[in-house]
Amino acid sequence: MNIEKEYSQAEKAYEILENMIVSLELEPGQIITENEISKKLNIGRMPIREALKKLESVNMVVILPRKGIMVKEITIEEMFQQLEVRRVLEKLIVERATKFMNEEEKKRLLEIADAFEKATIEKNALDAVQYDGLFNSLISKASRNPYAANAITPLHVSARRFYYFNYHIDEELTKVINMAHIELIKIMVTGNVEEALKQLEILFECTKRSTDLRLNMFLN
Repeated sequence: MNIEKEYSQAEKAYEILENMIVSLELEPGQIITENEISKKLNIGRMPIREALKKLESVNMVVILPRKGIMVKEITIEEMFQQLEVRRVLEKLIVERATKFMNEEEKKRLLEIADAFEKATIEKNALDAVQYDGLFNSLISKASRNPYAANAITPLHVSARRFYYFNYHIDEELTKVINMAHIELIKIMVTGNVEEALKQLEILFECTKRSTDLRLNMFLN
């Protein structure tokens, strides 16, 4: 067995399946099987199994013995719960990343900001979600705290799905959220921790407004 090849295939399977779940191509509550996924992706069942275990660890799927794999439902309660925890962890990550990121990371962040703004103007939800993910991944690494980065990774995966789920509820509010991300990037690369944390709080308040809108839709 070529272990390196299996690992590569497992990573590929994970990336594809995560994107399918985040974009709701695989719908919440949908039940699929390893065999179906293997045939659809043309990837062997062993790497598919590894990918599914990783997706289960980040709360994207539920493995049902002898039944298959269920794509985890999206609940309003979970949206608020993960936002509550992210608020604590992201303050630490933004503070440390603003202090410790290097010039190459700053350059990459500004490139992400430009691409994020373009996706926002073009109303391209999938691209916007992708750039949000790249932003989160980069600042987690730039924080130079692997414990914080590892702790927040599962929350970022869920957050991207919630983000896409809420993207078209209020297009003007979504634009405000995206531009708040972009402004946060521009502040972070200056090294101003105090202003970065203020902007992060603005971003969280906008995100909470989006979640509140989804809650009101559910209640009405």
